[in-house]
This record gives sequence, C-alpha cells and structure tokens, in this order.
Amino acid sequence: MEKTLDQQLRPASVVISLDFEMRWGVHDIYGLNFDGYRENLKNCRPVVLSTLELLAERNLRATWATVGAIGMNDWDEYFSVVPPPPAYTDPKLVVREEYADLDPSGALHFAPDLIRQIVQTEGQELGSHSFSHLYFREPGITVTDFLADMVAVEKLWGERFGVTPVSLVFPRNQSAFTDQLNKTSIKIWRGPEPAWFYDCTSRHANTLLPRALRLVDSINPWGRRASQTGSGMGRASLFVRFGLPEPLWKLQVRRIENELNGLGPGDTFHCWWHPHNLRFDLDFGESRLSQVLDLIAEGCEKNKLTSLRMQDFVES
Repeated sequence: MEKTLDQQLRPASVVISLDFEMRWGVHDIYGLNFDGYRENLKNCRPVVLSTLELLAERNLRATWATVGAIGMNDWDEYFSVVPPPPAYTDPKLVVREEYADLDPSGALHFAPDLIRQIVQTEGQELGSHSFSHLYFREPGITVTDFLADMVAVEKLWGERFGVTPVSLVFPRNQSAFTDQLNKTSIKIWRGPEPAWFYDCTSRHANTLLPRALRLVDSINPWGRRASQTGSGMGRASLFVRFGLPEPLWKLQVRRIENELNGLGPGDTFHCWWHPHNLRFDLDFGESRLSQVLDLIAEGCEKNKLTSLRMQDFVES
C-alpha cells in the first residue's frame, strides 16, 4: 500500500496494546469449571501492576483495551447495568448468572482499582474491549447488541474513570459493525494482521489450520507485519506468545528485533497480548515480559522510534 504524505512524514512507531479481560475473556471456554485457568487469572492483578511499573520505567506508552465489566464493584451492580445478552445461537457464549455463585467475591471478574491505576499511570490509555467480552461475529448477535454494548462502556468509563474511550479492540479480534462506529466515541480499532488466516476469528472459521499458520508466522524471524496506521483501523503486527518453549521463544524474540530494526518512516509495529498470557509462573512470565519491553525500549532509542498508544493516531 502506498504511503500518504502524512505517513511519510511521521516517524516510525511502536504500539503496545493489551487485552485486559480477566475471566470474561475465557468464560465461554471454561463455563462453570472455575478451576480451569484459575491460576493464570489469579495472577492478573500482580501482572497488571508489574506491567504498569515496567512500562513506566521504560517510558513506554500502551493502550489497555479493557472489558467494561471489570470496572464494576460486584455482581449486583453488574447485573443491574449490563445490556440484555445477545440471542447467540450457541448459548455457551452468554454470561451465566451461576458465575456469581462460583465467584461470589468477584475476584476473577472485577477490579475497578486496577483500572484506576491504569488511568493514573502516565502514558497509558484506557480503551474498550466491549462491556462483557461479546463476540461480534457469532450467529445471533445484532447491531442493537453492538451499540448497546458500546454505550455501556462509554457511560461507565466517563462516569467512573473520567475517560471517553476512543480505541477499541474487538474480543477475539472479531471485528464487525465497523460501519456503526460513527455512532459511538470510538475513532480507531485494532484490525488483524494482513494475512487471511488472521481474519479467521469466528468459532466456525478458527480451525486448526489458521491457528497453526498464525503460530508459525509469529515465530518466523524473517516475517514482516509492520503497517501504516491512522484514524480508523490500525493493524496489529504480532501477538506475543510468552509461553513458547525456549527455542521457539528465541525465534520470536529475533522476529521482534528484526521488526524494530526494519521500520521506515510511517511504519508502525503493533504488538499485543493479554495480561493472563504471562501464565501462572510469575517469575517466568515477568522475565520474558521484561525482555520484550527492553527490546522495544532499546529499539526506540537506537532507531529513533516513537512509542505510541492507539489514541495517539487520532490526536496527531
């Protein structure tokens, strides 16, 4: 794609976006099995705090695409304000009331204090990841569901955290209803990496083949997914897989280095992950996180790259 004059004049940049979900992001996978993935989810709190500290130490900006429901105080408040659930063809996608019985304290679902910490940390952006981690490409969901969800996040972010969300990351990268975004506060959204297997995001399309191709692509040290970003869609470049075996991890690290070293004017390297991807072994996960953030910080200094949030492309 040919660069616009604005992109040609813009310095190369690095964007970090984090999909902050807690259990909302995996509820349809584990259902009423609250022991499944529990350790990873319990570590979300220390991981978020540690990540904020590590980003601040390196003067790196990031967009925290956060599930709106995390900003609730408890289940009573959540059920009093959440929009009616979509009439999904697959009922497993609907948030169940039984979750409140299995997690009565809401420790795996609610953390408004962490959102406040994000908002109060310099250089960090609070973006939207939908209100209840809805799946916008699954059968049964409607444009009414989409708009109600967007409004719920916008209302909560404004009233409770003094923020108007302008950046959106679609849950499971299931981008849809983008022609309706002009009815919301959203100005930029994260699109998939530019290959067909990254756009296979619905449950029906996300088969073994595209998943395998995404894994291979992520550890290909010669791959290039940097792109030009502006208002509207900003493409992702790489999902960071912190749990890879050491040989594959080294390949992914080399991929990140090569991406950072190969950026030209107007190019953006956009990497992303979930806090729970750091796994249940905090020392292991935080060591790899530090390695990635050090690479980015060193790349910014060496190659004169600019660390940006998604919203910075709207404001520039």
